[in-house]
Amino acid sequence: MDVFDYLSIDESRLSEKLKAVATNYSLWSRDQVFEQAKRTLVGVRGFFEKEKLLMSTSKGGDGIEDVIRQVQRQRADILSDADDLVMIHIDEPAFEDGLVSMSGKFQRYVQFCEKTFYPTIQKRLSDTDRAKLNAQLEIQILD
Repeated sequence: MDVFDYLSIDESRLSEKLKAVATNYSLWSRDQVFEQAKRTLVGVRGFFEKEKLLMSTSKGGDGIEDVIRQVQRQRADILSDADDLVMIHIDEPAFEDGLVSMSGKFQRYVQFCEKTFYPTIQKRLSDTDRAKLNAQLEIQILD
């Protein structure tokens, strides 16, 4: 599978899961919210690990450094929200607020990736580099 197709599908799936947990917080049982939130947070961390493959291909120049700094800043913000959620009891109002905040940040991150980050990387990749990325992603997924 193409690395960019895979990442796009995965980030959309995670974005929907985050949104569903945040939206259904008051409707679902605490156990269901906890399990879905836990799975989604693990999924977000795993997604960011897979996406790091793109960073390994980026060579300097053409403003790529600014794009990568934005990616790193947004990821750090999302992961900080995830760390905060882990420290909050699920029954506290701050948990729901944290889910809503993280969901919004992740949705904005997805938009940034689709409109800026992925196209910037794609323009810079040779066919050989893209094939290597695809192979590395397959290895990472199968591990």
